[in-house]
Amino acid sequence: MSPVTQEMIDWYAQSNYRSGVEGEARGRAEGRAEGIEKVAKNMISDGADDEYVSHMTGLEIEAVKKLRASVSP
Repeated sequence: MSPVTQEMIDWYAQSNYRSGVEGEARGRAEGRAEGIEKVAKNMISDGADDEYVSHMTGLEIEAVKKLRASVSP
């Protein structure tokens, strides 16, 4: 799992921790983060610029740049 995905999981799990069931919240966060990362990587592979990827996925520009570095040209 990439560092960007782990950051997203931690943020989402903390911001959506309402049910009192930590494992359940973390599982949802992991699935959501992995989906967002996959979409972002696909957008980068298709030639989308960082600002557009950030706008469409909600990722910070720095996170998009980290993902771009991990996507092979």
